[in-house]
Amino acid sequence: MVNLLFFGYHQENRKELQSRAVAYLNVDLAVAGNYSFYCDGVYSMSNLVFNAAKLVVNPNADELASGRRSVYDTWLKNFPSSRYPSCPV
Repeated sequence: MVNLLFFGYHQENRKELQSRAVAYLNVDLAVAGNYSFYCDGVYSMSNLVFNAAKLVVNPNADELASGRRSVYDTWLKNFPSSRYPSCPV
């Protein structure tokens, strides 16, 4: 499915995005029934996303009680990397 809203926004704001944007986050599928955070992108942005996820307080009381204080903690528990166990996929 082609995201027409993204293309429309991009076309209308092309010059500003090219001169100022560091990243564009497309969150049109932000709520899709997943029980954890998932992110995909270029490798060079990984640490930025990891550090940002560590700053977001976990909204789930059960997970907080289990010691998972940030979104990153739950992401790592649910999707650990087989290659780098200290990082989520």
